[in-house]
Amino acid sequence: MVGIGSIGFPHDRDICYYADKSRGMLGILKNDIWTLYTMQDGLPAAILSLAVADNGDVFIGTICGCFRFDPNQALKVEETAEKVPVAEILGVYPNPFNAATTISYSLPYSCPVEIKLFNTMGQLVKKLYYDTHYAGKHTIVWDGRNDNGEDVSSGLYFVLMKAGAASTAKRLLLIR
Repeated sequence: MVGIGSIGFPHDRDICYYADKSRGMLGILKNDIWTLYTMQDGLPAAILSLAVADNGDVFIGTICGCFRFDPNQALKVEETAEKVPVAEILGVYPNPFNAATTISYSLPYSCPVEIKLFNTMGQLVKKLYYDTHYAGKHTIVWDGRNDNGEDVSSGLYFVLMKAGAASTAKRLLLIR
């Protein structure tokens, strides 16, 4: 087993494998040449672990299970594989908004979820949600108020959603 961010060698020591969790990429060193694979090559998005079998097969562990990755079939894998579902903010409507806006988001699995709003200075304005949520599509409304119940001023705000190990953000424009 090779840990994320480390380098491992199979038994023949001719090939080196490297997985980078933060960038979602796999590197293979063969004959002094690095070949990098990303999601565009069929690599799963959320790499949690990497294993190389004695025969050279590469297995990638993700939140959705274990996948065999064949660098010789990388482009064919992308064409036939289903996209790995990820937690994401689907949209904000209306945006720009005046009184309130609805934030739509989806979760591929049940997990702890944090939804927070920040101003352009990076200061926390409001905690909208903090709890474990079930898989599916959801909505939450922001009424343009901070955690103290006070109206915030017109301007640009950012909604940040953390769901399990994933995070995503969108911009909001409040016009009073």
